[in-house]
Amino acid sequence: MSSIELVPGNCDGYGFWTAGQRVNGTLEAAFVWKLITSNDYQELPLDYTFWLAGEPSGGNEACLHVWQIRQYEWNDAPCTSSMCYVCEIDI
Repeated sequence: MSSIELVPGNCDGYGFWTAGQRVNGTLEAAFVWKLITSNDYQELPLDYTFWLAGEPSGGNEACLHVWQIRQYEWNDAPCTSSMCYVCEIDI
């Protein structure tokens, strides 16, 4: 069983990071889910997408961000941006 939490603090409107990231940072590269567990690392394909119109836009934007104020549509953004994030933990 797992639990999903938004952390840290108040994330209202700004959205949050997910585990989605470009495989190698180039515009042509596919986005994957980068999952790290206590004993494993996996890159899984995105079987479902919900990109905003015009996204992913590329450049130095290699991490998947979800906008709360835009009906949870997806955006690519620089991985160095400071945002809330989603964590999934086994309970």
